Order: sequence, then structure tokens, then C-alpha cells
Amino acid sequence: DYLRQCDRNPNQIKQHDRKVYGALALYAIILALAALTLWKMPEKLMEGPPREKFAEAVIRQKMHDEPKNYVWHQLLADLKFNHRHYPEAVVEYKKAIELSPEQAEVLNNLAWLLLTVPDKTIFNPKEALSLARQAVILEPNAHILDTLALASWYNGFTEQALLAEQRALAQDPINRDYYTSQMKKFAETTPER
Repeated sequence: DYLRQCDRNPNQIKQHDRKVYGALALYAIILALAALTLWKMPEKLMEGPPREKFAEAVIRQKMHDEPKNYVWHQLLADLKFNHRHYPEAVVEYKKAIELSPEQAEVLNNLAWLLLTVPDKTIFNPKEALSLARQAVILEPNAHILDTLALASWYNGFTEQALLAEQRALAQDPINRDYYTSQMKKFAETTPER
């Protein structure tokens, strides 16, 4: 029908062509504006709170999709720990441990949080020592031995702390200064808290 109308009225072809060219021009303008907006957009738009919220949303969706996978709880706990949301981090680490109790990194991270947290209601060196011991049995890596050393020191086991730190130094001689300073602290001071 449209072709017959165009055959009868040739001006209709010109009107259609104008509509098509107008739509193409509008599309080109929209693309140019979008490109300009992206070019002028601040580089740090997705840093800080927006990035944290986005990461948390992605992790929570993964938790929903895979409820028995401890990794998502560990990642959320790490995110919360890094942003100083300590109570939430503790909850998520404990959920990860509940789902998979033999994950040395999760055990170690929770132990480290319990030893280094500024919130005295969360600080728990006895639980941290238990977690650190379990982690070292699973993976006696330098950073895990360092956590065990700190937990031992906080619980009054200075000799065990020094031995664990020496083992950590033997495994990771590149960080000699750090381990040496820790050993000096353990030998010369008593824990405050």
C-alpha cells in the first residue's frame, strides 16, 4: 500500500527520506553526546563508596546463586574488613568457616582481625590463637605463622611467638626487617589491651 501511495504521490518518497535522514542524524547526535559525556566523566567516579557498594552487590548476588560456596563470604568479609566494618567482617568470616572449616586463609584472616581490631568488644586473642593454630596446621606459610606469633604473644606465650616468627622469617627472608622488628617487640614488651 505504501509503495502504491508513493507511486501516486512522489512527494511522499521525499518525506520518507527526510524522516530516515533525520532519525540517522538524531542517532549520530546521541552517540556524539554519549561519547562526550564519557570523555568528560570524572575518572574517579567508581572509586570509594560506589565501588564498594558495587562489589558488595556482586558478591551478594553470587552468595544467592551459590549459597554453599564459602568464597563469597570470605570475599565479603575481606571487603568489610578493608573498609573497617569489623562486626560485619567477623560474621562473614564465621559463615565462611562454617561452610568450609579447613580454609587456612579464612581462619588466618579472622584471627588477624581479632588481634588487630581497634574495637575492644571484638578483640579476642584467645579465639585468635585457636584459629591461628588451625590455620598453621593447614598451611604453615610465613604470613600465617606471623599471625600465630602475634596471637601467641597476646596470650602470654612469648617463646612460642618468637619460634613462630623465626619460622616465618626462614620462609620469607625478603621481609627480614618486619619479622625482626616483631621478634624484638615480642621479646622486649608485653601486650597492652
